[in-house]
Amino acid sequence: MTNVTNNGNLEIIRVPQSRLLKREMADYAEMTIGIVQKHDHQTSMFNLLYNDLFAKKRYIEILRLDYGIDSERFKIYRRKSKLKLNISAFKLKLRLLSKDNPDMDLHPLDNAINKHLRYLDRAKNDKELTQKVAGFMDVVENNEEVQEIITELNMLEDVMIIQAVLKEFVEAVEKRISLLAKRPSIKTQTLIRGLATSIENLHKAIEVAYLLSLSADGDVDPDAADTVDYETLIGELNELNASYNRSITIRMHNNRRKAEQKEKEKEGGEPTEGEEGNIENDGADEDYAEEDELEMQAMGLYYDDAMDDELEGELSDELGHNLNGEANV
Repeated sequence: MTNVTNNGNLEIIRVPQSRLLKREMADYAEMTIGIVQKHDHQTSMFNLLYNDLFAKKRYIEILRLDYGIDSERFKIYRRKSKLKLNISAFKLKLRLLSKDNPDMDLHPLDNAINKHLRYLDRAKNDKELTQKVAGFMDVVENNEEVQEIITELNMLEDVMIIQAVLKEFVEAVEKRISLLAKRPSIKTQTLIRGLATSIENLHKAIEVAYLLSLSADGDVDPDAADTVDYETLIGELNELNASYNRSITIRMHNNRRKAEQKEKEKEGGEPTEGEEGNIENDGADEDYAEEDELEMQAMGLYYDDAMDDELEGELSDELGHNLNGEANV
């Protein structure tokens, strides 16, 4: 494919590079390098700009890095949900047992629960949630009255389960922190802009070099020192750019269709019979939707560049403090 201007000269089709996903940008830059590399460009005037793009191959490698942070985020979400469910089951079991043992003094255990295990959903972050549950475990370990109540009610196994799930949750958070710490400090958008600028400059230089290679009558000058076959080079670049433009167009149409479908569902989404007043399901759809999105990310079926940039600094506070709340020295 070649793109010809009104005066008959060749020009390179442009790709809206701001619409490329980060892995697409990496592939696009690498394929552009590969196409130009095949041609004898060492004596051409665009060789310096090609070298500038080639020197950014490290950018391409970084854009392709995947430390599995999305999958770790999904594990954290699942383990946190499991922890909260086990705590809810523990509190519910205690309430039921208190009905069967009305004369038993449960105040020490009730006080520990009210202080540490109430309103866990209001925890501002995972570290605060961890501290609340760990505080309850400290009371169980150090308070003999609480230990006697738990033993008498045969709830020791329930406490041990909560402790085990808490440990799994903490391990998942710590693993994600270690993965985040390994990520390059440079922002994804900075890498993309750097590659986009180098590619655009290379395209402009190739177009100018092509014009300078023509003779006075507009034909290819056989005596020119520049031996690059510009018609073939520009044609190959245009084929590449056209394929990426098609991918971008298809993605935009799909996203627009999904957005319109969601808007229609909101406008005509009246609750069906049996849904109104169902307190147990209140908010459940949103929870499952969030879980489905996290699972899609973990499986690699969903990717969000904006979210990826946000995750780079999401746990910066955690990197300076361990899960026991003590500052790292």
